[in-house]
Amino acid sequence: MSAVFCGLVQVMHAWAIADAVRSGQTTALEVVDAALHRISTHRTNAVVTVDATGARRAAAAVDAARARGVDPGPLAGVPFTVKDTLATAGLRATGGSLVLAGNVPSIDADVVGRLRDAGAVLVGKTNCPEFALQPRTENRIFGGTAHPLDPRRSPGGSSGGCAAAVAGGLVPFSIGGDYGGSIRYPAACTGIYGLRPSYGAVPTGGHVPEPRVGTPRHRFQTVGPLARTPRDIQLVFAVIAGRSAFTMDESPNLRAGIVRGGWSCTAAVAGAIDATADALASAGHSVVDLDAEVFVEAAAVFDAWRAADDYADLCALVAGRERDLTPHIAHLLRNAPVPADVGARFDAVARAVDEVLASTPVVVLPVARVGVLALDARTIEIDGQAESVDALQILAPSRAVSLLGLPALAIPAGADADGFPVGVQLVGRTGAEPELVAVAMGLTRN
Repeated sequence: MSAVFCGLVQVMHAWAIADAVRSGQTTALEVVDAALHRISTHRTNAVVTVDATGARRAAAAVDAARARGVDPGPLAGVPFTVKDTLATAGLRATGGSLVLAGNVPSIDADVVGRLRDAGAVLVGKTNCPEFALQPRTENRIFGGTAHPLDPRRSPGGSSGGCAAAVAGGLVPFSIGGDYGGSIRYPAACTGIYGLRPSYGAVPTGGHVPEPRVGTPRHRFQTVGPLARTPRDIQLVFAVIAGRSAFTMDESPNLRAGIVRGGWSCTAAVAGAIDATADALASAGHSVVDLDAEVFVEAAAVFDAWRAADDYADLCALVAGRERDLTPHIAHLLRNAPVPADVGARFDAVARAVDEVLASTPVVVLPVARVGVLALDARTIEIDGQAESVDALQILAPSRAVSLLGLPALAIPAGADADGFPVGVQLVGRTGAEPELVAVAMGLTRN
């Protein structure tokens, strides 16, 4: 194996691997074999289904294309994983549920197909909670996924397997799903980057199970990348959004709004917001404080809309198999929906946030009210109050952004008292993914 390739394995940047494969410095098969080896020796239980045969076949096709003088694509030979809630042709997709344990889709989700067409090589599927409806990563098929830094801690959820695979150095990037923070929270917990794209920026078809049209899950669920650098986020997003290029200013000087307060948060989360404000100012941005009230209202509207979901599609799917469900999902499906007419409230809060973003194009919010939790945590104390983790109020800041369909990039922003990562989210105007990545690049120089 070449010295160049050994260096790439250590760095694990998607752009560097693709450049090396396209230039002939290494082969896609070498890269993929190394990734498969790392997965086989890893102990976080991040990757729960491995496709070694399919991955090697795809890598060989990339190498053959290059040998013929054909450009194998912008992600040539880059190994990646996909959350187990997305369809992958010929490879099981369970949604973390025993009910779907034997489900093998015949076609790829749209984003998976776009990545394969760009030369990326799917090596496996990553763990998630059942139906991706909890902020932890465990289920009755595969068990739990541990944090790469400590087996007693959780990488968050619901895209926790994706985050553990990336942060653990198994693959350069992974594709997760985000309903109310499911990409951003695991990214924040593991010290990596996670992008929730703008509403409609990427195709969302191919979820397992596919949410029924008209449900809040269908309205707010999207797909995005998790990666170790902003540059890799940039590259992968361009591919899944169907863009031939991803252009942005190198160092935009913007007015950045900082949201402090609004929700009770742990000291580490509050400190991460303060540290990010200082970093933005040092990078040349104009930093101002914003009132949290409109974002708190947005989270409340999301909560009301979500509570109106009757989960009729999931109830039909699991009929007769209720005993196979995790207790949380069984309880959720038994609960009666709470009727809500949120149209007027949604319109009002969307207008108010648009006004904020018109003059302040980047807003800094917590990703969650807490950081990394114990693997078996069911409650968390915040400001002396015990709160249920699965009630999802810990994700209120992320849910505010989900409601509005805005792009949000989770970025690392320090560590807690125990040394575990803490992140914040950069939120922008619709279509401002390039702007957010540029700001993150300016903060990290990566």
